[in-house]
Amino acid sequence: MSDTALPTSIDDTLARLSALDYVADRQLATCVYLALKLQRPLFLEGEPGTGKTEIARTLATMLGRPLIRLQCYEGLDLAGAAYEWNYGRQMMEIRLAEATGGGAKESRDALANELFSERFLTKRALLQAIDPANPVPPVLLIDELDRADEPFEAFLLEVLADYQITIPELGTVKAAQPLHKGDDLPRQGRPGAGHAAVQDVQLAPGVGEADPVVQTAALDRVVDLARAVAGEHHDGW
Repeated sequence: MSDTALPTSIDDTLARLSALDYVADRQLATCVYLALKLQRPLFLEGEPGTGKTEIARTLATMLGRPLIRLQCYEGLDLAGAAYEWNYGRQMMEIRLAEATGGGAKESRDALANELFSERFLTKRALLQAIDPANPVPPVLLIDELDRADEPFEAFLLEVLADYQITIPELGTVKAAQPLHKGDDLPRQGRPGAGHAAVQDVQLAPGVGEADPVVQTAALDRVVDLARAVAGEHHDGW
């Protein structure tokens, strides 16, 4: 996937979003432009169906970046969001070493070091997003953040602020380049006070307010697309 240059201005952001059939108002385009320019996360709050998740997909397409999605839910923990060790595979490696006579101290030490290497690490969304081996920084979508528990939000601060995750057995994994992040908080979710620390590190516009200009532009775009589709069908008859 090729890497595309960032927008050069707010107007350029608006135009490039519109070219991908995402109709945004100037406030949202300004926040998107600043988030990309300043390398800050983008926190979106709004009613369901107002385009919070879709903006992440559109940005990934616009920038030519992969999209990595973390779906939040109650009880989400480190193993589900960042990484976990493949204990079954580790046990198989231990049994194989025992069967082949790897009882010497040197062999045991080498095995201990190998068991907690990347070969036995299962990478989840957050660790995939900050993997320094990524050729280009992805767009990370953290969806329905309000469903996550507050202790998990505290863990998110390290990722959002420093682009890194600390794995005790391996050390700190840090992104080679800042990734682009968007967080989706439905307005009907748990009260926003629990998200104050996360919001402190992000640009946070609301999405989906009834802006007549944007609504008209969106309807015009839908009409244009409908006419184009109808024209294609007519040509095929």
